[in-house]
Amino acid sequence: MNTRIASSLLLLAIAAAAALPAHAAAPKKRPSTIYQRLWSDSPFTVKPPPPEAEEAGPGPLEDFTLASVSKLQEGWFVVLMNKKKREERIRIVPGETSGDGFKVLEVKQEPASYKDTKVQLAYKGDTGWVGYEDKFLALKTAAPARQATPQRGTPARGARP
Repeated sequence: MNTRIASSLLLLAIAAAAALPAHAAAPKKRPSTIYQRLWSDSPFTVKPPPPEAEEAGPGPLEDFTLASVSKLQEGWFVVLMNKKKREERIRIVPGETSGDGFKVLEVKQEPASYKDTKVQLAYKGDTGWVGYEDKFLALKTAAPARQATPQRGTPARGARP
Protein backbone atom coordinates (compact mmCIF):
# COMPACT_ATOMS: atom_id res chain seq x y z
CA MET A 1 0.00 0.00 0.00
CA ASN A 2 2.86 2.22 0.56
CA THR A 3 3.77 2.26 -3.02
CA ARG A 4 0.23 2.88 -3.98
CA ILE A 5 -0.05 5.94 -1.71
CA ALA A 6 3.28 7.22 -2.86
CA SER A 7 2.37 6.86 -6.50
CA SER A 8 -1.03 8.55 -6.03
CA LEU A 9 0.64 11.43 -4.18
CA LEU A 10 3.14 11.77 -6.97
CA LEU A 11 0.39 11.76 -9.53
CA LEU A 12 -1.55 14.38 -7.57
CA ALA A 13 1.53 16.64 -7.33
CA ILE A 14 2.15 16.40 -11.07
CA ALA A 15 -1.48 17.24 -11.83
CA ALA A 16 -1.40 20.25 -9.49
CA ALA A 17 1.84 21.50 -11.03
CA ALA A 18 0.40 21.16 -14.53
CA ALA A 19 -2.82 23.01 -13.57
CA LEU A 20 -1.09 25.94 -11.82
CA PRO A 21 0.41 27.68 -14.87
CA ALA A 22 -2.95 27.52 -16.61
CA HIS A 23 -4.56 29.70 -13.90
CA ALA A 24 -1.62 32.06 -13.26
CA ALA A 25 -1.54 35.46 -15.00
CA ALA A 26 1.44 36.77 -16.88
CA PRO A 27 3.59 39.20 -14.87
CA LYS A 28 2.75 42.87 -15.47
CA LYS A 29 5.30 45.60 -15.96
CA ARG A 30 5.33 48.01 -12.99
CA PRO A 31 5.28 51.76 -13.66
CA SER A 32 8.60 53.53 -13.30
CA THR A 33 7.04 56.14 -10.98
CA ILE A 34 7.23 53.74 -8.06
CA TYR A 35 10.97 54.44 -7.96
CA GLN A 36 10.62 58.20 -8.19
CA ARG A 37 11.15 58.67 -4.45
CA LEU A 38 14.54 57.01 -4.75
CA TRP A 39 15.54 59.48 -7.47
CA SER A 40 14.41 62.56 -5.56
CA ASP A 41 15.22 61.53 -1.96
CA SER A 42 18.08 59.13 -2.33
CA PRO A 43 19.60 58.15 1.01
CA PHE A 44 23.01 57.89 -0.69
CA THR A 45 23.33 61.50 -1.88
CA VAL A 46 23.74 64.80 -0.09
CA LYS A 47 20.97 67.30 -0.69
CA PRO A 48 22.07 70.72 -1.94
CA PRO A 49 21.54 73.58 0.51
CA PRO A 50 18.38 75.60 0.00
CA PRO A 51 18.88 78.78 -2.02
CA GLU A 52 19.46 81.78 0.18
CA ALA A 53 16.92 84.53 -0.05
CA GLU A 54 18.40 87.63 -1.55
CA GLU A 55 18.61 90.41 0.95
CA ALA A 56 16.80 93.47 -0.17
CA GLY A 57 19.12 96.42 -0.19
CA PRO A 58 18.16 99.68 1.37
CA GLY A 59 15.16 101.22 -0.30
CA PRO A 60 15.43 104.53 -2.11
CA LEU A 61 13.67 106.28 0.79
CA GLU A 62 16.19 105.06 3.40
CA ASP A 63 18.46 108.02 2.65
CA PHE A 64 15.81 110.58 3.57
CA THR A 65 14.27 111.89 6.77
CA LEU A 66 11.40 114.24 7.35
CA ALA A 67 12.45 117.87 7.82
CA SER A 68 9.01 119.51 7.99
CA VAL A 69 5.32 118.93 7.27
CA SER A 70 2.73 121.68 6.87
CA LYS A 71 -0.99 121.42 6.19
CA LEU A 72 -2.17 123.85 3.51
CA GLN A 73 -5.57 124.26 1.89
CA GLU A 74 -4.36 122.42 -1.21
CA GLY A 75 -2.81 119.54 0.75
CA TRP A 76 0.45 118.75 2.51
CA PHE A 77 3.69 120.64 1.96
CA VAL A 78 6.58 118.34 2.84
CA VAL A 79 10.32 118.97 3.08
CA LEU A 80 12.72 116.02 3.08
CA MET A 81 16.37 116.06 4.08
CA ASN A 82 19.04 113.74 2.72
CA LYS A 83 20.73 111.98 5.67
CA LYS A 84 24.08 111.74 3.90
CA LYS A 85 24.11 115.27 2.51
CA ARG A 86 22.28 117.35 5.11
CA GLU A 87 22.30 120.48 3.01
CA GLU A 88 20.26 118.73 0.29
CA ARG A 89 16.53 119.43 0.78
CA ILE A 90 13.62 118.27 -1.34
CA ARG A 91 10.40 120.30 -1.27
CA ILE A 92 7.17 118.58 -2.28
CA VAL A 93 4.34 120.95 -3.16
CA PRO A 94 0.76 119.76 -2.45
CA GLY A 95 -0.81 117.75 -5.27
CA GLU A 96 2.36 117.68 -7.39
CA THR A 97 5.33 115.43 -7.95
CA SER A 98 8.63 117.04 -7.06
CA GLY A 99 11.32 117.48 -9.70
CA ASP A 100 13.15 114.51 -8.14
CA GLY A 101 10.12 112.21 -8.51
CA PHE A 102 8.70 112.32 -4.97
CA LYS A 103 4.93 112.39 -4.43
CA VAL A 104 3.02 112.54 -1.13
CA LEU A 105 0.46 109.73 -0.83
CA GLU A 106 -0.65 110.01 2.80
CA VAL A 107 0.24 111.82 6.01
CA LYS A 108 -0.32 110.42 9.51
CA GLN A 109 0.08 113.25 11.98
CA GLU A 110 -0.03 112.46 15.69
CA PRO A 111 -1.64 115.15 17.83
CA ALA A 112 0.37 114.15 20.92
CA SER A 113 3.82 114.70 19.39
CA TYR A 114 4.95 116.05 16.05
CA LYS A 115 7.90 113.61 16.18
CA ASP A 116 5.52 110.71 15.52
CA THR A 117 4.35 112.18 12.18
CA LYS A 118 4.82 109.82 9.22
CA VAL A 119 4.55 110.61 5.51
CA GLN A 120 3.96 107.94 2.87
CA LEU A 121 5.82 108.78 -0.33
CA ALA A 122 6.00 107.35 -3.83
CA TYR A 123 9.49 107.47 -5.36
CA LYS A 124 10.93 105.59 -8.35
CA GLY A 125 8.15 103.01 -8.36
CA ASP A 126 8.49 102.28 -4.63
CA THR A 127 6.38 103.47 -1.76
CA GLY A 128 7.48 103.89 1.81
CA TRP A 129 7.06 105.83 5.01
CA VAL A 130 9.42 108.58 6.15
CA GLY A 131 9.39 110.15 9.59
CA TYR A 132 11.36 112.43 11.84
CA GLU A 133 14.59 111.16 13.37
CA ASP A 134 15.78 112.61 16.67
CA LYS A 135 19.43 112.89 15.71
CA PHE A 136 18.52 115.13 12.77
CA LEU A 137 16.18 117.31 14.84
CA ALA A 138 18.71 118.36 17.47
CA LEU A 139 20.36 121.71 16.93
CA LYS A 140 24.08 121.95 17.28
CA THR A 141 24.92 123.98 20.34
CA ALA A 142 27.72 126.50 20.37
CA ALA A 143 30.78 125.75 22.45
CA PRO A 144 30.76 127.59 25.79
CA ALA A 145 32.69 130.85 25.77
CA ARG A 146 36.09 130.67 27.47
CA GLN A 147 36.59 132.92 30.43
CA ALA A 148 39.36 135.40 30.04
CA THR A 149 42.26 134.56 32.32
CA PRO A 150 44.26 137.44 33.72
CA GLN A 151 47.70 137.84 32.21
CA ARG A 152 50.83 137.92 34.27
CA GLY A 153 51.72 141.22 35.66
CA THR A 154 48.23 142.69 35.42
CA PRO A 155 46.09 142.68 38.54
CA ALA A 156 42.74 140.94 38.41
CA ARG A 157 39.66 143.11 38.66
CA GLY A 158 38.73 144.06 42.12
CA ALA A 159 42.10 142.97 43.49
CA ARG A 160 44.06 145.45 45.58
CA PRO A 161 47.71 146.08 44.87
